Amino acid sequence: MTTIYSIYDQIAEIIARAEPEKVLEMRASEGMQQRFNALVEKSKSEDISSQERDELNHFVMIERLLRLAKIRAEQDIKFISGQL
Repeated sequence: MTTIYSIYDQIAEIIARAEPEKVLEMRASEGMQQRFNALVEKSKSEDISSQERDELNHFVMIERLLRLAKIRAEQDIKFISGQL
């Protein structure tokens, strides 16, 4: 049975293998980061709509996915350079 976590893991693997160095450089734009921060603050005060909570949840899922991809990319770079 495939869980959502194994799906994220597979997608992270695909991203990491594309170009590991580029994956490590991925960052959210300033506007995206500001929006994320605003949603986090709204969620703390519980003054957040269901649509905004859904948006925040998507931000969190994408961040986790990219974190997994970066971990895989680091492992690939170490393997290629003979450090593993």
